[in-house]
Amino acid sequence: MTQNKKRLGLSIPMFLYQKVVAEAEYKGKTINALCLDIFWEYFKNSELQNR
Repeated sequence: MTQNKKRLGLSIPMFLYQKVVAEAEYKGKTINALCLDIFWEYFKNSELQNR
């Protein structure tokens, strides 16, 4: 792992995990890549709302 990354472990309900897996498969992404997309979108949107 590089110095500019940090590992994150999440415990989520099984029904949410299944939704994430299904969405990742639909988009052709890994679960990790989909979660990163979700995090980036959330923070970009929250920054826009705070302007």
